Order: sequence, then structure tokens, then C-alpha cells
Amino acid sequence: MVRIIAHRGASHAYPENSMAAFRKAVASGADSLEVDLRCSADGVIYCFHDYHLSRLTGFSGYVQRTHSRQIDRLRLLDSEPTLRFDHFLEEFAGKVEIVLDIKSTGIEADILRLLSRVPKRAEIICSSFNSRILSRLKTMRPQVRTALILGPLRNLKMKLDIGSSIVNRLTKLDCMAAHFSVRIARERVVNKLIAAGFDVAVWTIDDCDSAIRLANYGVSGIITNVPEEMVRIRSRLEVAH
Repeated sequence: MVRIIAHRGASHAYPENSMAAFRKAVASGADSLEVDLRCSADGVIYCFHDYHLSRLTGFSGYVQRTHSRQIDRLRLLDSEPTLRFDHFLEEFAGKVEIVLDIKSTGIEADILRLLSRVPKRAEIICSSFNSRILSRLKTMRPQVRTALILGPLRNLKMKLDIGSSIVNRLTKLDCMAAHFSVRIARERVVNKLIAAGFDVAVWTIDDCDSAIRLANYGVSGIITNVPEEMVRIRSRLEVAH
């Protein structure tokens, strides 16, 4: 089965990482919700991608230097309110798979504390570009499911056999999956990881032809801004897979 993972929710139709975007993704039939996590100056975790608040809210300030009182007053693209992570969990944990993209360092214990309150049936994957974040999570809770985010190529050390290098990193980190940029999702690299027993999801895929091609490679997840489009061609993805 190819999982359709809504990238920051249905982020083409609603402001990314907003409650409206996540609700739309679930209503559209997405299998998973991918959500970014950052921490405010006073320790409140928000569903927010950027370091800086300006692109989405117009407010000039960094998330980590801004108090939650201020962040709570902001609006995403002048419409949807900013979303606290605990409010996100209250609505979606146990109802749909959740993929956390952890941006801030030093909040691993707080994330695990919040996750300890969700229903036991909740399916959670903790992912990050930052290997240290994943290592800390595993140290604190060995059973947590983790995925390493990789790409684009400029963020990777170029090696002759990049597939084997990634397999080694995933093994050392005890990850269950890799989440690739489409720029490095070459068939031989995907096949190398699948043969080693790792799941592979690819971001960010918004056109159907690319999704079908990747399903043919055997990827287990399509990370997309347009989950309803991927749901519409689900049968073609399954045939390809």
C-alpha cells in the first residue's frame, strides 16, 4: 500500500500547518498528516515550518524568540490561527497516522511527554533532518518510530554509492524509514533502501505522473500538498506498486 501523506495538511488549499489544512486532508482521504514542529520562547510547541514568522504571519520575529501570547494572536496568511501542537494531537491522534517533522532542537522530551498522553492506538512517526534529534528520541524512548529526512543533494555529501551511505546512517540511527527529496529519489537508491528493509517516502509530489513513477519504484509513501489529487489516483498508485 502506498500511503498518501498530506504535507503540512492540504496546504495548497489552506494555510500550511493550520487546523483547516489538516481537516481538509483527512476529509479528502489522506492516510497521514505531516506536521512541522517548532518551539516558542516560553516552551510552547507550535505546528510551524519556518524559523521566522514573517512569511506566514507578517510578524517580524523568530518563533523561538517569540512568546506564545504573541504567537497565539497571529493569523496564517491573514486567515487561520496559528496551531499549538497539543491542540493538533487532541483532534487527530488515534484517528490518522501522524508524521512529525521536528525542527527545533532540545524539545524532544516535551514532544515525548505530549505523545505519552495520546491513545495507545495512535500511529506516530518522528522525523527530522537532524540526526541528533532522532538519536535523543531513541535514547529517551527506544520504541519510538523514527525517519531520517534527506535532501536535496546539496545537503548531502556526494558519494559514489549514496544508497549504501544512507542505509548505514539509518542503521546507526535505528530508523525505520527515510523521507527523500524527490531530487534524490532515484530508482537504484530507493531499491537499495527497500532491499535493506527500510520504508521510503518521497517529498514533495504534486503531479500524478511523478507519483505513479515513484510507486513503480516501490516507495511506501507519497508526501504531497494535494492529497485529494493523490487519493483520486490511488488505484493507479496501488497497481504501480
